[in-house]
Amino acid sequence: MDRAFVGLLVLLWVSCGSPEPSEPVQSPLDTITTPPPSQILRLDNPGTFTEVSYHPNGKIAAITKQGYVNSCSAPVGTHYFFSKTGKLEQEVTYDHWILSPDEGCHSSVIQELYIHTFHANGQLKSQYQLQSCYECEETKFGLWMTYDEAGNVLSEEFFEKEYREDK
Repeated sequence: MDRAFVGLLVLLWVSCGSPEPSEPVQSPLDTITTPPPSQILRLDNPGTFTEVSYHPNGKIAAITKQGYVNSCSAPVGTHYFFSKTGKLEQEVTYDHWILSPDEGCHSSVIQELYIHTFHANGQLKSQYQLQSCYECEETKFGLWMTYDEAGNVLSEEFFEKEYREDK
């Protein structure tokens, strides 16, 4: 080993042995209260990944999945959303169908969302469906139901599927 390099190592070793300061030094980083960053949990296949995001308290806030539908990035699969205490609040499943593959994703992909929300005790609170596309408004479809905390049906209403080609 080079003598200068060995000397530098010895100097670092000696300086690390210096006494601790009498008062702890507070880093500006100690006062930051931002949540941990989201992280890619798993690459499912090329172009599709699962992501986990967190609440400021470190509990999981959401588990989501992103992929490609007719060459455009879109949410895919089932997404889970949690309260700050870690209880499941909402589950959203994305289903896609393509009107005309030649038209690209902005005008030909219809996205259907199947949504379940939950009471704090874990019982189903509501279930409903939405249909949307890139340049149209979300529309309701299917059977929409709400439940009380004991699981009893409070309301139900049925909506026909609606695709609005002009929007």
